[in-house]
Amino acid sequence: MARAIAPDEILRIVAEEELLQEPPVYGRVAVRGPIAALWWGLRVYVLLMAALIAIGFTRGLH
Repeated sequence: MARAIAPDEILRIVAEEELLQEPPVYGRVAVRGPIAALWWGLRVYVLLMAALIAIGFTRGLH
């Protein structure tokens, strides 16, 4: 059976690990070069596949 942790022990761990600090603020990273080209290619692919699915649904199973 697991032992209970005393509240003072929890407070000690929180203080030691600095768990109550504000998290750091991270900004967005600019995507450039070949990675940006891959992302645009993925967007075009998704749009193309959505168009093909839409065409398939409108024509039905004939």
